[in-house]
Amino acid sequence: TMEGYLTKQGGSGSGRGFVARLVRTKNWKKRWFELRGKTLTYYAARGGAVKGSVELAGARLHVGPKSFAVEKPDGSRMGLMCCEGTGKHAAWVQALQFAIGGGETAAPPPLDAAPPPPPPP
Repeated sequence: TMEGYLTKQGGSGSGRGFVARLVRTKNWKKRWFELRGKTLTYYAARGGAVKGSVELAGARLHVGPKSFAVEKPDGSRMGLMCCEGTGKHAAWVQALQFAIGGGETAAPPPLDAAPPPPPPP
């Protein structure tokens, strides 16, 4: 389980007005995100109306140095997301990778966990 505010790149103004559709501008909006099991849901604000949701089974995560995007199993993207601070970015990426990778019974390892020992010779 993980939750918090992320900044999400939106579409072309959701088709509002001729000019928005013509120029296909992208806007960034702060949204409240909740990752529960294999479902990532986002809201207009904490406690607000659901804006969207994606089941992460079969999804792919594309990670950049300051942002990430979830590619749905059908190939569409949920949008580009970013958060303040590299620690938060790393935590979200790790949690999403864990959810996509199938881990459900145990918590993901902490960010500062030591790497596993090498296999015996």
